[in-house]
Amino acid sequence: MSSSVNLQRRYAAAIRAVIATAAFAGLRRGELRGLEWTDYSGDALNVKRSVWKTVVNQPKTRASAKPVPVIRQLAEILDTYRTSMGDPQSGVMFHTGAGQHLDIDKLVLSYVRPVAKSLDIDWYGLHGFRRGIASNLYELGADEKIVQRVLRHAKSHVTKDRYIKTFDPALVAAMKKLEATVDLVNQSAPRVHQIN
Repeated sequence: MSSSVNLQRRYAAAIRAVIATAAFAGLRRGELRGLEWTDYSGDALNVKRSVWKTVVNQPKTRASAKPVPVIRQLAEILDTYRTSMGDPQSGVMFHTGAGQHLDIDKLVLSYVRPVAKSLDIDWYGLHGFRRGIASNLYELGADEKIVQRVLRHAKSHVTKDRYIKTFDPALVAAMKKLEATVDLVNQSAPRVHQIN
């Protein structure tokens, strides 16, 4: 296999691993960049740092430094990615190949957004995955406090007010009724022409 094909496969595995980690673990962009292989135990990701551009910081809050459980599907993706990288036991998880932290904004701009556009999917940024996991966990019956712990927010109202987005089926049904009523009124009402 040529080295360029091998490089393309590794980069594809990296993209998949970054997106899966954002989607299934709800990590912030800087936390994704800051992950190292020693932070991954197979069943959890320990958030120990956040990387903004070239600056390595502590996690945003004490709550942010808590481990995030890893579901089986994410573990499989991360394990496949690790194998594609030569099975490293330490070092930066998502890197450029030279051990430098991957520029996730560049990755999104160059690869993810074009794919989303080609599939006619609106792109709301990596942060959308945090809202997505919060809303999905809540919809699946997880308590607000559990969702808060997964996202590692210091204050529960942040999770509830800004991250959990729900659609009440009764609200949707009521709006559908209104829509049907407006259609009926429009069909039966005489046409009124605006005079300029």
